[in-house]
Amino acid sequence: MIKIDNVGIIGIGSYVPEKILTNEDIDLSGIGTDSSWTKEKLGIEERRVVVDENPSDLAYHAAIAAIKDAGIDKEEIDLIIVATSSPDRISPSTACIMAKRLDVKKPAFDINAVCTGFVYGVQLATNLISTKQYKKILLIGADAYSKITDWTKRDCVFFGDGAGAIILSEVNGGWVSTDIFGDANGKEAFTCHHSGKFRMDGKAVYEFGTSTLPKTIKNSLEELQIPKEDVAWIIPHQPGHRVLLKTAELLDFPLDKMVFNMTKFGNTAGASIPMALDSLYRQNKINNGDILVLPAIGSGWTFGVSVIKYVK
Repeated sequence: MIKIDNVGIIGIGSYVPEKILTNEDIDLSGIGTDSSWTKEKLGIEERRVVVDENPSDLAYHAAIAAIKDAGIDKEEIDLIIVATSSPDRISPSTACIMAKRLDVKKPAFDINAVCTGFVYGVQLATNLISTKQYKKILLIGADAYSKITDWTKRDCVFFGDGAGAIILSEVNGGWVSTDIFGDANGKEAFTCHHSGKFRMDGKAVYEFGTSTLPKTIKNSLEELQIPKEDVAWIIPHQPGHRVLLKTAELLDFPLDKMVFNMTKFGNTAGASIPMALDSLYRQNKINNGDILVLPAIGSGWTFGVSVIKYVK
């Protein structure tokens, strides 16, 4: 892993739609599950779903929160990247639509690595900042999977809608190191065709997650020569409660230092990591000098991890 020095996060924000959809609100009787199973096995009690909003709207509100937190003017942003796998349209990009609403004329584009999209974006953004060509990059994870969910299938209980955003910039004393990976053998484990609904092989996702997340985290920390005891927080993508519990067990990592937010939000795909990060941040649980580990797996397969020394 390449450590990029003097780069870090200067602003954090998130946003979720107002509508809450509980397990009890979904007719689970005809799809082979029930509320208690969903809570026990997945760790999910409820999720947020859009009504009259699109991913670009979620991204916009998260961006506004991150810009405010950074204490900068929106015109200081040099580049906008949106990680999404449920875009408003095929074209133009969700980032472009969001930039119009934000009223900034800056380069803006999407990346789609599904649930790993935000981690892919961190690597891209930090590398671009290291070239000195860009000073401040707005990176957003935004998804509205309720729009591509078949509510008559058992998998409907997994996902929720939301967005999280960070602003990356030069930061004295901070650093970011990211590794991303791919394995196209998983391309059918989670798939969604144009104008269709997603189809997921839950067993394959669980098996890949529990075999890949712990190994990816362990290898990254070893390569950076960081003892796990020095990690303040693991802030993972939320592929499922059992996946995260198994990951913590295999790493022998304390559960109270791993973030779980599926209970109230479900799996928010590309938004899950920045939403969880913002939740910690708003609770004043992230301190200067903290080592943060941000791992993810996604359809494809895609997977990766960002390790960040947080300095603001």
